[in-house]
Order: sequence, then structure tokens, then C-alpha cells
Amino acid sequence: MVLFPWLVAVYLQESPARVGIAQMSLQLPMLLLILWGGLVGDRFDQRRLLIGLHLGMIGPPLVMAALAQADLIIYEVLLGWAVIGGSFGAFAQPARDALLNRVAGSDVQGVVTLAIGVQFGVQIIGFALGSTADQLGPLWLFILQALLMGAAAAATLRIPRLPA
Repeated sequence: MVLFPWLVAVYLQESPARVGIAQMSLQLPMLLLILWGGLVGDRFDQRRLLIGLHLGMIGPPLVMAALAQADLIIYEVLLGWAVIGGSFGAFAQPARDALLNRVAGSDVQGVVTLAIGVQFGVQIIGFALGSTADQLGPLWLFILQALLMGAAAAATLRIPRLPA
């Protein structure tokens, strides 16, 4: 994620120590919750779970966009946003990984290779967008993030349902 460290380090101009604490607030929920996320992902339909998580992940960036519009982005709010995002991620990643077998069929290796390539490609696009953060400002980047979560939910809807 490029937006979060940019917000903390550049937009708010926080100290290196506070940037580190902020990064920890993003990663710690993943560390603490990923095993629970895997358990939930194994027990429930991953497709439905992932659709719900993607739809849920639309809300936080829209709230942040409203706060950006009102010029109310402060360090503590970013920490809360990071904890929420990290928590969603701890449940989304195992569900996404488990769905890979459903999508891949017998070509798991090929689909894994494609998924890794797409992931790196999207990260490069993210870095390119991140380089425009100073010109765009956080408002439009938050809106873009919400739109991308909606697109992810729509893409996940295209995955066939499990047979009854």
C-alpha cells in the first residue's frame, strides 16, 4: 500500500518513529488475525466471504475521503484506518488464496503464476498513482480505492458459485 505511508510521512509530515508505529498498526492486525481469517475462510464459502469483505472495504476509504474533504485527517484517524484495513486483509487474503483452487481447476501453477504477475502489475500501477499523490491529494486516492474495492467485489461475483 503506497497511500498509507505517503499520508503519514508526507501529508502529515510525521517523524520516522511515528511512521514506523503507523506501519505496525497496518501489519499487526494481519499478524494477529490471519489464523482466524484462515479458519473462517475454510469454514464458509470463500466467494461469499470475499464479496462481503470487498463490499465492507468500500466504507473505510469513503469515510477517509469525507475526512480529507473536511481537512480532518490526523495521525490517530490514520492509525484506526490502518487497523481496520489490516483486519479486513487478515480475512480477505486466506479466502482469496482458498478461491484460487476453485478458479484454477487443474492448472493451479499457471493460475498462481498469472495471479502473481497481475498482483505485481497492479502494485506498479499503484506506485505510479502514488507518485501523483501530491498533485491529486488524498481525496481522489481514497475515492479510487473505494472504486477498486467495488470492482474487486464485482469481479468476485463472476466466480461460479459452489454446487449445492
